[in-house]
Formats: sequence, C-alpha cells, structure tokens
Amino acid sequence: MSWQRILGGLIVATAGISSAHLLLRFGREVTSPRDLTIPEGSIVYSIRALAHGHPLYRDFRRPPYATAPYTPFYYSCIALLCKTFTKDINFIYICARSVTFACTVASLILVTCLSRRVAPGGAYPGLLGLFTALTVADLRPWGFTCRVDVMAVALSLGGLKAALSGPNARRLLLAAAFFIAALFTKQSSVAAPLAIALALAHEGRRKHAIVFLLGIALASATSFAALDFWTGGRFGANVLAANLAPIIWWQPTLFAASHLATASWPVLLWIGSLTIRSRRTLADAALSSYALISFAVAILLSAKAGADRNYFIEAGLAMSIMAGRGWLGWMTLASRWKALRIILPALGLLISEAALASLSSWFITPPITAQPSDELFNRILRTPGPILFGDAGLAVRFADPPAILDKFNASYLHRRGLIDFSALSEAIENRIFVSIILEHPDPFQTIHGQPWWPEEVALAIDRNYRYRRRLQDQYEFLPRPKIIH
Repeated sequence: MSWQRILGGLIVATAGISSAHLLLRFGREVTSPRDLTIPEGSIVYSIRALAHGHPLYRDFRRPPYATAPYTPFYYSCIALLCKTFTKDINFIYICARSVTFACTVASLILVTCLSRRVAPGGAYPGLLGLFTALTVADLRPWGFTCRVDVMAVALSLGGLKAALSGPNARRLLLAAAFFIAALFTKQSSVAAPLAIALALAHEGRRKHAIVFLLGIALASATSFAALDFWTGGRFGANVLAANLAPIIWWQPTLFAASHLATASWPVLLWIGSLTIRSRRTLADAALSSYALISFAVAILLSAKAGADRNYFIEAGLAMSIMAGRGWLGWMTLASRWKALRIILPALGLLISEAALASLSSWFITPPITAQPSDELFNRILRTPGPILFGDAGLAVRFADPPAILDKFNASYLHRRGLIDFSALSEAIENRIFVSIILEHPDPFQTIHGQPWWPEEVALAIDRNYRYRRRLQDQYEFLPRPKIIH
C-alpha cells in the first residue's frame, strides 16, 4: 500500500474522530451552567444589559468594574435574539454558544471552499482542508463558547471568499464589507485584509491594494470615532484603553509551542504548499500570506497578560486552507527526491498524534464546567445574604447586582490607576458579604506573576474572612469572628 493511501486513511480517520469529539463537546457543554472559558460571564453580562436597553459600553470604574473589551457586532447579534425570544440568563448562554458553534460550522465550510481554490483537482483538496481544520484543537472549547473569536474568523474567511471569487471592484467592495464587519466583531481582525492587499500588490495592482486598505481603514476609523462620540468616550475607554494589558514577553513562545505541539502537521502542510513552483495566482498569494500574517498577529497579541490559545484559532484554520496544496507539494517532492520521502512517515506520525490526542480526551473526566453543580448551587441558594464571587459566571447568575466581574482585568486596571476599589474593600472590611466564594483557597493567588485580585481587596479578604470549605472547584470563605475589646 502506498504512503499516499496510508496518509489519506489516517487523515480521514483523524477528521472523523475530531469532528465527533467537537460535536460531543458541544452537545455536552452547550447547556452547562458554568462558564466554559474566561470571560464568558462578563460577556453575558454585557449582552444581557444590552438586551434590557442599557448601554453596552459603560463606566468600568463603577461596580461591577467590568469592561466590554470587544467591538459591538457579536454582542448586538446575541442581544437582538434575546430581545426577540427571552432575556433569561440560561437562554443567553445557550444562544451565544449556539451562534458561536454555527460560526464554527460556517468557518469549516469556507475553509473547504478556499482550500479547493488553491489546490484545484476535484473535491479531495477541499476535503483535505476541511479534515485538517477539524483537528485544530483550539476549536475545543472556543468553537462553542460565548466569545467573539470564531465569529470574527468566519467573517474574515467570508471576505476572503468574496475577494477571491473574482477580484473585480464589486467583489472587493463586498470583501471590504465582510472585513469591516470582522473588525466590528473583534478589533484585531486585520490579517485577512492585509493578505488581500499584499496579494494585489504582488500582482502589480498596487493602487488597488492601497485604495482597498485605505477604504477599510477610513470606514472603520470613522465608524469607531462616531461610536466613541455617541457613547461619550466609553467605547474607546473599553475597547482600546482598557485592553492595554501588561506584556509578558515570554508568553508568546509558550503559546506558540503549545499550538505547534497539537497543530504541527497543518504547519508542515503549509510549508509543503510553498514548494510548488507554478505561477502563483492571487488566491495562492493571498491565502499563503493569510496563514503567515494570522500566525504573526497571534504571536503578537498572545504577549498580553491573560491571553490564551484562542488567539491561534485563525492561524490554525488559515494553515488548514493550504492543506490540499501542501499535500500536492510534498507528494511531488517525494516522487522526485528519494531523500525527502522521510517527510511522509513523519507526516503520518504527526497526523496519528493528533488523532490520539482527540481520542484520548474522550476518556478524560469531563471538565468541571460540564459536570453537575448541585452541591455548589444548593449552597449558594441557601446562603441568606450577599455573596462575593470570584467566578464571573457565578456572579452573573446569582449576584444581583454583581459586586465584581472579570477580576483579573479589573486588577491590572486598578494597578494603572483606572479603578478605585476602596468601596469594595470597605464592604469586605465591614463584612457585608455573608460568604465569599473564590476559585482558589489563597486570595493572593497569581497567574504568570499577575495577581487575580488587587492587593487591597485580597488583604481585606484575608483580614476579615477565613477559609471554610471546598465546593467542587470553588472555595468558600466565611466572616471571621469579631473581636470585642
């Protein structure tokens, strides 16, 4: 049996396992009463506020000290659905996660179409792009959580499809509309329009490239400025100023290594696509550039404190687009150069590793977010008074109003002098809260050297409350006895 047949069988099997795993996770966790990722609870809070007619962009210096860190398209879509049906908190979670999953499916379809565009030759190259995309580990769980990432990627891929379907003025205008919508979903969605502009310049159409980029930049900047004026400066404060997190320079290396450990064969296929020496079309140039730019953007943005692997979703899907072309590249090289045939078993091992990673995760205990929360919820419901939560998902469900959401962001905003926690610290000192429920038994916990809680608040908790019990993955603190002098 030839290596081509062996690798083809491995890819199909891996894609089947990965797609089943994705569907299984979505079906199991879409109704979870716990947050699947950070900061789902904070985003749900903003969606619910918008659905009730309150401003999306608010003064984050006031309780619950929560920012709306993204541009408004995703929030507005979910809020509109909630206004149409119901504003129930469980419905908001399920609706937002389902919309994200629909965007994941749309992204996979667009990857298939774009993959066929750069590797013509029947349905197989497109299916190879789809099969590769299905193994992108970052889609689990970010492919079905209440977050903006996948919708922004789907809109970017839609713009690429429009631009490459026939790069005339009308198609480029449609692509620009998609790219502007992506920027209005997540403000860092710049990889796709840059890739199209570079490809146009590569074809010698530099004026078209400049006009295309300037048009998108001008339309977006004008709209952002109008939105900032309309919100009294709160749009800029939330989306721009509050997003200036501390930089952890070594963090991108960690995330890139983690991404490559689970997505090394799409990268290898992308490298294979660069070996094809035939005349490069607009689609070849644009989609090769898109993979490289999206990976560079992910590396750059993952230096932010609090970043996670969701930044690499776009890069993973972008490299998957080139899978069919990369397959043809490596097979051609292997047929010409016997020394390069070692690539084929290496590719087989990497594909098998991806299949085993997906398969093994089926037998791992489901995450705490997918498990029953009866013990924790019953304790919360029996508590006769206000509770301070560290978990934003619990706060948005059970605290009305929440005392704080997304404490990590609030903590570094406090260190920058943008938030004053004296009112919250005073409430803790006065033991206003009947109970405090945190994700860690130590209120001074840090992540990568960055404190979860502002020191002022952590000190107030430590002085006035003591650890009492563990409730699943949470830790309850109760007031210390008052000392009477």
